[in-house]
Amino acid sequence: MINNSAASPLTNQLRRLWQFMNKEVFTMDAHTVRSGVSAAQAVFTLAETLKEEKKNSQKIADLVNKTSTLLDILNSSWGQVINSILPFVSIATGLLQFYLEKTKKEPTISECVALVTQVAYLQSLQDFIKNKKDLLTQLQDNQNNASELLEREISKLGDLKLSDYDARFVLIYFPESQLANAFNSVVIKRLQEADIEQQYAQTIVKQIASNTPRYVDQALAQASESTKRLKDWYLLGGDETFKKYVSIDGYLQEQIATLPKQKVFDEEFTFEDIYVPLKAILLNTNEKKMKKSFVLQDWAKDIISNNQEKNNVIVIQAAPGRGKSVFCRMFADQVRKDLHPIFTPIFIRLRDLDSFEQNCKKTRFAHNRFI
Repeated sequence: MINNSAASPLTNQLRRLWQFMNKEVFTMDAHTVRSGVSAAQAVFTLAETLKEEKKNSQKIADLVNKTSTLLDILNSSWGQVINSILPFVSIATGLLQFYLEKTKKEPTISECVALVTQVAYLQSLQDFIKNKKDLLTQLQDNQNNASELLEREISKLGDLKLSDYDARFVLIYFPESQLANAFNSVVIKRLQEADIEQQYAQTIVKQIASNTPRYVDQALAQASESTKRLKDWYLLGGDETFKKYVSIDGYLQEQIATLPKQKVFDEEFTFEDIYVPLKAILLNTNEKKMKKSFVLQDWAKDIISNNQEKNNVIVIQAAPGRGKSVFCRMFADQVRKDLHPIFTPIFIRLRDLDSFEQNCKKTRFAHNRFI
C-alpha cells in the first residue's frame, strides 16, 4: 500500500524514507555521490554516533547523507552483516529522539514507521540467519559485497514514501505490505548472490517478514515520547478500527470492483464491455404497470439514498436472460464508487447460500463462506 503521491511533503530535496531528517533538522546535499560500501559503513557508524555525540548535528548529517535507507548495510558482505553487533533499534529510536529534540515536533505515524520497520526487518533478518546453522555457515564464508546493480536497487528503496494510511497498513499487515515486498526483493537477490537457491531465498524472506512485527513492537516500546502519537493510536484502539476499514477496502477492491471486469463465459470481452443500462417498469401489487419505463440503475440509487425507504427491499423481476444478474454486478460496483461509505455493497450469489436465516450474520454459505 505504498503511495508515491500521498506521502508527507516534508522535503523535496531527498525522496527518502527518512527524508524528514533533512529539511527541519539539517541541510543535506541531495547530489552527494554515494557508493554502496560507503553507505553501508555509514549505517554501521550511525548507531554509535547517535549514542555518543547526540549534539553533533553535522556529523549525524554527514552519515545520514551517505545513505539511502538503513538497508544499505546489505551492500556489505554477509559476514559483516551477520557478525555485527549493530543495535538496529537504537538507530531508529535515536534518530526519532534527535528529530524531536531538534524540531520540538513529534514525528508523524508515517515517519515513525518508515524508520522502525527498517530496523525491525534488519533485526529479524540477522536473528533468523544466526538461528539457521547451515545458512549461517554458508553466508559467513561469503565475503563479497553486493553487486553494483543490486546496490542501485537497494538505494532505490529510499525513494519509497509512506502515507499515514500506508504506515498503518504496514504496522498491522507488514508481511503482506508492498514495503515488505520491496525489502524482500532485495534480500532475495542478495542471497542469490551468495549462491542461495531462489526458492530457498523466497522461503527465508517470508519468514523474516513474518517475524518483523515482533521487532517493531520492541522498537516502539523503546522509542518513548518520540512515538507518543503512534502509541496513543494503539492505546485508543486505532489498530482494531483500522483493521476493519482495511478489511472493507480489501473486499470492495477484490470482490466488488472486479465484478464488471470479469469475462463473459469464455470470451475475451468483459461484462463492462458489453453492458447496456437496463430499463424497467414499476408494477403494483396486481403486477400492473404504474409508470413509464426508467433507467433501473438511476432509480435504484434514488431509492437507497432516500431515508424513508431505508427498511425496504428492492425486488427485480424479469424472465431468464434479461440481465438481472449482470445488473447486480454493475450496480454493486456503482454503489462502491458513488455511495460508499454511506452504503457498502455486498454481492451475494444465491447459489453460494447453504442455508438462509432471517439474521444475516447466521446465514451460511457454501465452501465455508460467511458474511
